[in-house]
Amino acid sequence: MNRLSRVALVGAGSSAQRYLTSFLGEQQLAGVFDSQGKGQLGEHPVRPLDELKLADCDRVVIASWAIDELLQTLSRLDVPESRIDLFLNDRDEVIDVSTWRARKQGEAQRFDRQSGGELLAVYDLNVARPTYDILAFLCLAELERMERSLSYVHLVIVPPSLNDFNAQLLPVIPPEEQSWRTHQILIDSAQLLPSCRGVSLLPSRETLTSLIEGRAVWPEGSCVDRPKACWEFNHLVDVVARGGEIRQLRSSQQAKTILNSWVREVNPQNLPMVSITLRNCALQKARNSDLAQWRKFVASLDRSEYFPVIVPDTERGLEPSPIAEATLFPVAAFNLDMRMALYEASFLNLGVANGPAHLWVFSKACRYLMFKQIVDTYNHSSEASFRRRQIEPGQDFPGAGPGQHLVWEDDRLSVIQREFARFIKALSLAEAGS
Repeated sequence: MNRLSRVALVGAGSSAQRYLTSFLGEQQLAGVFDSQGKGQLGEHPVRPLDELKLADCDRVVIASWAIDELLQTLSRLDVPESRIDLFLNDRDEVIDVSTWRARKQGEAQRFDRQSGGELLAVYDLNVARPTYDILAFLCLAELERMERSLSYVHLVIVPPSLNDFNAQLLPVIPPEEQSWRTHQILIDSAQLLPSCRGVSLLPSRETLTSLIEGRAVWPEGSCVDRPKACWEFNHLVDVVARGGEIRQLRSSQQAKTILNSWVREVNPQNLPMVSITLRNCALQKARNSDLAQWRKFVASLDRSEYFPVIVPDTERGLEPSPIAEATLFPVAAFNLDMRMALYEASFLNLGVANGPAHLWVFSKACRYLMFKQIVDTYNHSSEASFRRRQIEPGQDFPGAGPGQHLVWEDDRLSVIQREFARFIKALSLAEAGS
């Protein structure tokens, strides 16, 4: 009697779970594998990909959105493509690699003819929020554009319907503020991605269907009825683990020009600027900056060596500076391009964890110390939340470069001064060794 075909499943997310429940059929499961090699998929332990070569299997099935990266990994493990199948969750089908490659090549050629090599990056507000989560999404979209060898990114913002995801947001951010954030954060963020040549804010969800027909779309499989989310930190962790560069954002040349003119006027000695971004809003007050501690830090700075600049919270952007000893730069509270230009020009950027501070994270040019990562009274900033998103407390942000650090302590004066001194010392040593 012939034995049943044995399948090694690569992937541990929702696509892999669906393959197990709906597509495995009478085949035998030889094991579940992914790049992390942790946790469970149902009753099956998830093993590291390196162990796949020890598995007794006839076929390998990839059930993950990261097909290109996993094919490269399997190639390094000497798994021939002739033994690999792909489960496309959005299309309810299992195909072999050669069929997938031919289909992808044909689609790419058609996209180039029809849309000039443009990638439609669909940010659907049924599964994403009008917040600085858009920054991660844009950087991931840029990597997808490069992977597909397309010329431009076109950001498409799909309006929300009232679903469970959005109902949770309404008590925190009312509809009027959500609309304001869509324009001030989502649309304005697009200008920070050099390859982004267009933004479409759709008038209705149904408009998406005709817009994406025959076009290069990401996240792959995005549609009105099955929106795709691709902004979570775990996507960034996976990309960095595969060697991807997520720091893709930068300010425009015009913003740099305007900023340089301002700096010449307010800082004629051209002292190294130290920007301090304040969080001081009514939402989740425990996450706010400790203004008293930052005042003391500014007072302790040697003003013959450093030029401190305050970026106020957007909610307080039109109010007098809460730290009078430093120069206020209120335009940054309302203009992301100017905010990024300031951050890029600063010797060092300081502040507590907050949405705008993630501009530092997605820039190669910004040096930063970001304090107060954990506030356990809020789910999204709890220690457990970081672990769920595959970021271990004590680590720097995935893909961070030299001079880019998370500080896992509150913004107390002693902590700020200690980390500032460490940064200066490390920079001096690096410059001495270069």
